Amino acid sequence: MSFEVRPAALRTLSRAMDDLDAASDTAAVYSANAQPPASGFSAMVRFLNSSADVRPACESFFEHLASITAASADELVAAATTYEELDAASSERLDARYPKD
Repeated sequence: MSFEVRPAALRTLSRAMDDLDAASDTAAVYSANAQPPASGFSAMVRFLNSSADVRPACESFFEHLASITAASADELVAAATTYEELDAASSERLDARYPKD
């Protein structure tokens, strides 16, 4: 059994997390500012008016999602860098064991 980490894949995932962070920020702003129609008799209007009760929870959720995805993206880049540094150090130690010409 072996363990392998591909730093480039970590960086790719980090960029995806950055995209999710940006989308979450947009969703939080939308949640805070979306205004349903004030009145009407249709089911949709009643639904939109009742959504005002959940708006703060949606806004909070998306703000939290943005925060944790941004932090995760940063940590993925840090992990990729650490693995690259460990691989370089391991390679140097291995190379040092070979006889010198």
